[in-house]
Amino acid sequence: MYIWKMETLQVYMQVKRKKESIISSTNEISNISSSSAAAIEEVSAVVDEQANVITLITQSAEKLKEMSQALKEAVTKFEL
Repeated sequence: MYIWKMETLQVYMQVKRKKESIISSTNEISNISSSSAAAIEEVSAVVDEQANVITLITQSAEKLKEMSQALKEAVTKFEL
């Protein structure tokens, strides 16, 4: 009976250690997932910001083109 209790206690302790290890690993995975999600959100925000800047640059380029065409027309009229 004593040997059976010792074996049962050993099995219980092994199961308890494995359970604690699984819980610890799960917590670590959760922390990594949270960090990854935060990094992805940051990258997404930067990409959105860059897209907005590109849009502004494109709009500025279009305005400069229009101004250039108007200036060419003005110079042509001045030469006449």
